[in-house]
Amino acid sequence: MSDWGQGYHVGIAYTLGFYPELAPSHLEAALLFAGFKSDVARAGATYCELGCGYGLTTLVLAASNPQMSFVGVDFNPVHIVAARALAESARLSNIRFVEASFDELLEPRFADLGDFDIIALHGIYSWVAPSIRRAIVKFADARLKTGGVLYVSYNAAPGWMPRAPLQRLIFEYAKRHPTAPRATTADALRFAKTIKDAGALYFQAYPQVGAFIEAMEGKDLAYLVHENLNESWSALYHADVVADFLPTRLSYACAAHIADDIDETSIPITTHGVLPDISDGAWRETVKDFLVGRSFRRDIFVRGPVQLTPAERTEELDRVLVLIVPRAAATASIQTPMGEVKGRADLYSPILDRLADGPIRLSQLVAQMAGPDRTAAAVIQAVGLLIHSGQVKMVRPDTETDWEPARRFNVALAREIAAGRSVRVLAAPAVGTGVGADLCDFGFVAAREQDLRLDAQTIARTTWKMIENTSIRPMRDGKLHRHEPEALAYLHEAAEQLLAEKLGILKTLGI
Repeated sequence: MSDWGQGYHVGIAYTLGFYPELAPSHLEAALLFAGFKSDVARAGATYCELGCGYGLTTLVLAASNPQMSFVGVDFNPVHIVAARALAESARLSNIRFVEASFDELLEPRFADLGDFDIIALHGIYSWVAPSIRRAIVKFADARLKTGGVLYVSYNAAPGWMPRAPLQRLIFEYAKRHPTAPRATTADALRFAKTIKDAGALYFQAYPQVGAFIEAMEGKDLAYLVHENLNESWSALYHADVVADFLPTRLSYACAAHIADDIDETSIPITTHGVLPDISDGAWRETVKDFLVGRSFRRDIFVRGPVQLTPAERTEELDRVLVLIVPRAAATASIQTPMGEVKGRADLYSPILDRLADGPIRLSQLVAQMAGPDRTAAAVIQAVGLLIHSGQVKMVRPDTETDWEPARRFNVALAREIAAGRSVRVLAAPAVGTGVGADLCDFGFVAAREQDLRLDAQTIARTTWKMIENTSIRPMRDGKLHRHEPEALAYLHEAAEQLLAEKLGILKTLGI
């Protein structure tokens, strides 16, 4: 492990992923549903992601929000070089990448970074040493604007605690078998499985840990290296994270996952009587983590939170709603901390039917859904859960966005796939965030850029040519289609489905 990593594993680059909770529009939506005023997705707002890795999330957000400015920070130069190259390839002018550790960011040489409306960090808060966490707190104190938002997600106690010894086992095994990080991690997991299968009492006491090992088979080893080979890995209690940021005048506002703030979808029904008498916010959230056994938190803090009245909340929520999946794929089954929750068909079906017709203001949707069993509160909660599920996006009605940067960026992402890098997101400027993308979506982007005819055969052929010389292959039902004939047959079918079900959505999203 390199000394400059300060206990964080830097021997292997991090994974290439997009995290939709970090989007300014999503942070605003979560705050509004929780009853807090928010204006951080406005034109001219400034955004900083700490620990941006390869920068994919920051890049997607910059391409989708050209009216804002973005900074991505990471101390791994491999990440920063790649992120800058992709930004230059797409000619994005509203983004800057900085190679620095968090304890360097307040040095005079970074004074020109300015202050931020949003500071976001995904996962890393529980992966770094306490001294680095203190540096993050100092940076937020110095650089977050009044009214600004801090998003911080982390491995949470108590849900992670049964797995903590497994992380230590993998870490200690790796120290004693110092080969390549991926190989060491794979060997350590096999060793853990060996002692589990031999009857180790730890795994018998915590069978969910054994199930976790089984689930890790086939996972991205780069992620597992970063999750398990850090000296300062820890699972954090929400109350402690709140205490960390309390001196900075940052207050916990809500969860980034809307369902986490609805009792019916976040804690067992038998425990609903536990919380009403708890007025202390940090204590309430900590107790909720025990009630549901939460292992990962996505917290939103605000410097100077303003609580909205019910009338103000209704007015602020009156934004544009956009369905981003085909109606045939849209579902009222919502994944929540309590597992899958199935929404009422008589409520969700007409909402999804109307959203499938095109974007609509929330007030108009409420009016159109009005009925004895479709109160405004019920419709608004259903919309919140559909946003939570990732099927619906909420955007400001006053935003005017230039779609061209996102289109250039999406073409650059198609080139990344042609280079053998697996990417599963496209920038969607109409909703200010990224949306999940299949191989044929990128084939569509590439074919359009080449002014080819946009029929199923051309899209399928363009997609195949894009991936032909890479290890990337289409997959269905767990089976890879490795060879051209079978891959083309699958891609042709997928392209037909795209044209029949997704083309209108891609146009609406600005893709």
